[in-house]
Amino acid sequence: MTDHQNEASNFPSNQDPDPASTDAGFASAPPSEPTSVLPADDLAGHRAAWPTVIGIISIIYALFGFVANGCGAVFIWFGGATLSLMGIDGADYQLPMWLQIVQTGMGLFGLMLAIMLVVGAVGLMRRRASSLRVLKLWAVLAVVSTLIGIGIGFAAIEPNVQLQLSIQDAIRDKIRSQGDDPDQVPGLDKDEETMRRESVRNLAIFGAIPIIYPAIIGFLVTSRTRLEQADSWDHASPVA
Repeated sequence: MTDHQNEASNFPSNQDPDPASTDAGFASAPPSEPTSVLPADDLAGHRAAWPTVIGIISIIYALFGFVANGCGAVFIWFGGATLSLMGIDGADYQLPMWLQIVQTGMGLFGLMLAIMLVVGAVGLMRRRASSLRVLKLWAVLAVVSTLIGIGIGFAAIEPNVQLQLSIQDAIRDKIRSQGDDPDQVPGLDKDEETMRRESVRNLAIFGAIPIIYPAIIGFLVTSRTRLEQADSWDHASPVA
């Protein structure tokens, strides 16, 4: 071997080094991405805002219903005392016993529905799938209760008209005893037919109003999109 050959063998090779060894020394691990226990679709359903909105509105609606039904169930038995506060003897101004019992029962049923709505609303805000079934049942019972109430209202028109006439006559007598003319007071000159006609009209117009919100809730909780979102709730951590 010549001296030039020996010197050439001592120089490093011009070939590229092993790519594997180079990558192993300098390559860095790819940045980690945040992971979620929920798939993307489930996460979207869990973060949807509609359960909170509906839940808050339902709780407010339930509170109004609780007060209205509670006061109605109590007032039906103490109407005479209320008239006495106005200086009118209310002993002879009572609804028939059957109507008082029926209206009290409807008031208590309304209280139960208000509590049921609160339970369903709180469960909805906590993303419980079972809350949709509770709200669906509430909507059905609320609509049925309203329809029954309308029927009772029409059946009770005559005794209510007689009660209104008795109260009107008592108020006129009180005004007259004070030296004033009751004919000068607006609304105290209605006859029986006028009161009956107004009672029918008011019941037809305002009687069905309580159906509106249950119908809206029934539509919302049976929507296919919302039902699909609710399917993921029980597999996720509850919302506090």
